[in-house]
Amino acid sequence: MFLTCIQFFALVRLSRDFTDDFSSCLLQLRATENRLHRWGKAAGIVDERSETFVKQLQNKYALADITVAHNACKQIAKRLSRAKEDSYDMMDMNYSAHEELEMETVDEMQRMEICGPEASRASRALESVRSGYERNLRFTSRAAVRGKWTVYRKKDLTDLLAAIGEHVVTLETLFPQQERDLAAQEAASMRPDAIEALASITMTSDPFLAEALKAAAARHGLSWNEIVSTGKVTVQSRNDFKPHTGTVAAA
Repeated sequence: MFLTCIQFFALVRLSRDFTDDFSSCLLQLRATENRLHRWGKAAGIVDERSETFVKQLQNKYALADITVAHNACKQIAKRLSRAKEDSYDMMDMNYSAHEELEMETVDEMQRMEICGPEASRASRALESVRSGYERNLRFTSRAAVRGKWTVYRKKDLTDLLAAIGEHVVTLETLFPQQERDLAAQEAASMRPDAIEALASITMTSDPFLAEALKAAAARHGLSWNEIVSTGKVTVQSRNDFKPHTGTVAAA
């Protein structure tokens, strides 16, 4: 289920309709994707061929917690699947404009370069983190997630990430120390300019990485408060939800 979610994320794109909000929306999307990658690494479920993690989970966590994690991943997969179906429905309903809709999907890195140096540095830093986690993934079979798909409206992306954010927070409560260690590794690999670019973004979109970047900034002689207050790339996130204490309800 986790690997299916990762595949959905890897294939999603944003359209030109995001205009001035393109950089902040893309950074929020990729930050959420990286948080899920980090959790999977902390949980030890990046290899579809391995069943070792099952025993590890059962030895360390109550069955109720494991069930919550499974349900959270299941709901994330459902949300992403629905969003992809909605994307294809929009293409079908606008068949005459099919080619125009396809052209609306943009090259992410190229567009981020246009958005400015701060946005570009932040995007490259998140992409480097994602690539590192992707190298650890091992699939035995590909889930039925084929082809790229596009989110065309900002409201759709906002609603999608808000819903997913609730479940990501739920997952993050299960392996907090492991995730902090991984976030620290991410921050340690970043240059000072990348830390500056990501500082204000992570304050709302990725608390674990924000904590790690704050420590890394100090090692580079940077003032965290000054970086955050002068950050030019900002993103609003609705991931500040309280953790669930029971089974995740169907979305």
